[in-house]
Amino acid sequence: MPGRLAVISIGLLAASVAPALAMRRGYGSKAGARFAAGSALATLAQQSLVGIAAARKNASLTAVDAMTLSRGVASAVLVGLLTSGVRRRNGLAGWLGWGSLVYGSIVCDWLDGPIARRLGATSELGALLDLESDSWLTLTSASSATTWGGLPALCMAAPLARYALLAAALATAAVLGFVLGQSSGPSSSSSASIDPVRVVKLAGTNLNRNARGTLELGKADGDGNWPMLLHATGLRPLPEGGYYDLYLTKGGKPVVLCGSFNVKDGEAIVRFSAAYDLSHFDRNGWVITRQLPSNHEPTQVVLKPTVA
Repeated sequence: MPGRLAVISIGLLAASVAPALAMRRGYGSKAGARFAAGSALATLAQQSLVGIAAARKNASLTAVDAMTLSRGVASAVLVGLLTSGVRRRNGLAGWLGWGSLVYGSIVCDWLDGPIARRLGATSELGALLDLESDSWLTLTSASSATTWGGLPALCMAAPLARYALLAAALATAAVLGFVLGQSSGPSSSSSASIDPVRVVKLAGTNLNRNARGTLELGKADGDGNWPMLLHATGLRPLPEGGYYDLYLTKGGKPVVLCGSFNVKDGEAIVRFSAAYDLSHFDRNGWVITRQLPSNHEPTQVVLKPTVA
């Protein structure tokens, strides 16, 4: 996904070069430089937020998403015109403004949805990008109407209110997360915590070098059951039908299964219980294996102990 995001970002920045050169030729170097800076910053801000949204949804950008994001060029041009200081509604500046509005609000907005449905490329991420592109274009259009058209600043109330409410919601969530985190203590899940008698640190193998994990082993109960708490990060979500297994090893090879789990956002906190006599296995001999839909044998180890 980062590669596609970079390609799309470069394409959007390149699309603003021609208008910037035209502004420089028509209104001078200072106006052209201010236009270029404003449009570039608007594009980079948009693409940064797109990257965060795509990462959270664990989704890849498609060609249709690139078309939706090209609506950001229209917004970037409007921002560039505002920062350029040019306030002429006719001539080059006027044509750039009107052309951006026609493309962003009519041509692109009308085409990306039907094309996505025709190609079967609709997605939750695509719907989110479409909504946010519309909102951003509405805000920049209202700003232009207020600055150029002499309309009252009240025209910006609705689009600004949306972003103000969004910022307030994010701030509230951050504060609540901090308060709840403080009240629940340092453990990421107070209900899942155990009193460990041994902690096994796990590191990623060549199959997943970014993966890390810890396995906390509690004291065995009266029936000989060993409570365990696994905290793994950096694991990749697997295709449908795939899952991860926790195995005990003997002689360095996975021999008995302790449990299975799935990962959605790259992190897993899972409780297990093992009834085995651990003296019959390797000390700290736990590994995480990746079981793909086509392979259910414990051959693909993705996490292993840092010290055997």
